[in-house]
Amino acid sequence: MQKDIFLSSEADQWFKRNIESLKDKLAIDDYLYQNIKKLDAKGKVLEVGASIGYRLGWLKSDGYQVVGIEPSKEAVNYGIANSDLTELELLVGDASTFLDKCVSKFDMIIFGHSLYLMDPEDLPNIVANTMRLLNEDGYIVIFDFDSDPQKNPYHHRENLYSYKMEFDTLFTWNPCFKLISKKIMQHDGSTSVGNKHEDCALSIIKRVDLKHAYPTLA
Repeated sequence: MQKDIFLSSEADQWFKRNIESLKDKLAIDDYLYQNIKKLDAKGKVLEVGASIGYRLGWLKSDGYQVVGIEPSKEAVNYGIANSDLTELELLVGDASTFLDKCVSKFDMIIFGHSLYLMDPEDLPNIVANTMRLLNEDGYIVIFDFDSDPQKNPYHHRENLYSYKMEFDTLFTWNPCFKLISKKIMQHDGSTSVGNKHEDCALSIIKRVDLKHAYPTLA
């Protein structure tokens, strides 16, 4: 499965390819973080695909309790060594396994450009556990591809693939998970040029209570 390949080697290779840009990340330039700051949210945050934990570090400074999951051991080691994140806040693992075992609830769960590389057969379980672990009035924040469903070769390694789709729809079929914001853009955050195959989206989904999800109609 893809998660096994990423855990064993490819995630570390990704880290090595990207370390120079990762260590220079600035909060002011991070579109996802800047939009999180606009939400009426506090409490506990989980980031899936946390990299070296730069975004978790900013959120921790803002007063959030943070936990991040990242398949690259080298990225996790670098993040802990170069920030105030602890071994309990930045962990090595894959989303499916972690979410299966997790019993903590969160006020926000972030998927930062990670869903498209997950095994499609794991997505139903990941979605169900994300819904289970999100507190009422909590947020799911997704930055990922926003295309028609498609499978493409992962150009950094043979026998790996990207699986693109409109990822917010994994959650919004459920009336308790309401899409409150969605902005289409290119991968680097610049304005979309209308390429449906390469467009990305920042989607923010809020968990609402049953009363508002299923209103009683007169």
